[in-house]
Amino acid sequence: MTAPVPANTTEIVPDVFFLEMTNHCNMHCTFCPSDYIKKDRALADDELAIRFIEQVRDLNLNRPIQFSVLGEPLLNKKIFNYIDLCEQYGIEVYLITNISLLDEERSRKIFAHDNIALVMSLQTPNKDSYDRLRGYDKLDFDEYFARILPALREKFASGSESRVEIHVTSTTNMRADSTLQSDFELDMWDPFKIEDKGEFVRQLLDRFDGYAEQLRAEFPDAFATELARSEVKYGPQLERGHLAGRRADVPPNAEDLTEDRFWGYMFAPNCFIRFKTFGMWTKEESFMKTFLPKESLVYVEERQEPMDCAMAHNVSMLADGQLSLCCLDYEGEMELPNLRNSSLKELLEHPKRMEIAKNAMQTEVCRRCQGNLYVFDTRPSAMQEAPVSKFGQGWYPYEAELNGTGGRWSSGRATCYHFARSDAQELGLKFLSVLDSGSEFKVSATPYDDIAKSFGATTTHTFHGVQNSVAEVNVPLQLEAGKLYRLDFESPTWTPAAMHGSADTRELGFALLEAKVRSVSADPVAAVAEPAAEKPPRRFRQWFAKFISN
Repeated sequence: MTAPVPANTTEIVPDVFFLEMTNHCNMHCTFCPSDYIKKDRALADDELAIRFIEQVRDLNLNRPIQFSVLGEPLLNKKIFNYIDLCEQYGIEVYLITNISLLDEERSRKIFAHDNIALVMSLQTPNKDSYDRLRGYDKLDFDEYFARILPALREKFASGSESRVEIHVTSTTNMRADSTLQSDFELDMWDPFKIEDKGEFVRQLLDRFDGYAEQLRAEFPDAFATELARSEVKYGPQLERGHLAGRRADVPPNAEDLTEDRFWGYMFAPNCFIRFKTFGMWTKEESFMKTFLPKESLVYVEERQEPMDCAMAHNVSMLADGQLSLCCLDYEGEMELPNLRNSSLKELLEHPKRMEIAKNAMQTEVCRRCQGNLYVFDTRPSAMQEAPVSKFGQGWYPYEAELNGTGGRWSSGRATCYHFARSDAQELGLKFLSVLDSGSEFKVSATPYDDIAKSFGATTTHTFHGVQNSVAEVNVPLQLEAGKLYRLDFESPTWTPAAMHGSADTRELGFALLEAKVRSVSADPVAAVAEPAAEKPPRRFRQWFAKFISN
């Protein structure tokens, strides 16, 4: 059959199409929201699944289809019919499985094809993490891990050109994610102790190197053929070190590197170990509360700044036919058409799709995904002083060298969040301003109503700095214990490029070095700026001279 070649008029072309085989899953992983979705459980409608595949073919975009959004795709017994159809149409299939159902029969059916990228999601690569996180008792860890080698054998026994990826969790970058700010350690999904990481990775790679030697001995001809093909196919990536084809070429910190820096280790021909950055699948409050301490309060500051997100360039179809633009929109919150009464071509040219693809912040699910997540400890505290440590929109990233002590610049309008664990009457600020000493700054405090899910009445106070100096002020501010507050800062702005002729074109307000709320016995007085006496002037001048020269 010859596929039609329509005129492709879409302005933004998807990288991947997602076809949800089912939103059922046989596992109950604590890091996945699958158990908490609001949609009805369903297998993909057979007629719609075929229609989706055929319409991907008709678009003639040469893009793969991933057979999942949520759920375990191998639970859909018709999946092999869809793989057959994709191979007939020349479409590559991404098949991500949790491994538990990857028995001999399914492996044989998968590797009867050459158009598959089989991803084994080994996110719990040891007994401890498997027992803690998977919620699955039909296989113990040894039985679960034992599914991997037979599947690899089947690839080489069949001579399949399909790719295999073994995905292993890396939570390193999640720890460094500035959009996740928590009073509690977010270590619940760590597969191993941080101090054991190096030894664990060494042992894991040793194990897969052993598998490779077994495969080479058992299937020498198929192994050699696939190796020669892989060296040609992946030659450029291997040459520049984006892939490692030898154990000696694996970076010593491979598990900490994002995939733009290191994609994976080819332990056997066309078979890869990949350390995948692990993050929040969703920031939806009901899911978050399933693994956070009961004393926690969760708040998400939705991103407002426009953003062209590559994930929203894609197209997905949920099991019920609902269309969306991102695999993270597993509830269909974007409210785009259903394939029952639309087509992929119509969706690609739909005005709402174009708006979201150009600026994903047009829709709440994307604003939440790209927003800042705050987790507060709500337990009462007798401490008389507490730091303000949750930074929201309007702040530039933290600079360890700022003023020689560390801090962050505001952009003129910037927001912090603070949960008051005790009553407080004062906000202490230590900050740097290069503006005239008469310049007025403002801070507003607004309490959050957890029932109404909104912020209420605002109180505002003014304060001043000392030009080209670090100053400290104590702002009178009434905070009631047990409440979450949003603190909004306003200041005039300036740019280093305009003021000093530097290359820095950022629009800056003031630099916040320290913020604390305090309980004071006497009535607080109006905020009066005083130079920070403990700051050595010479040290400040050295930093400032370097700053304005950049």
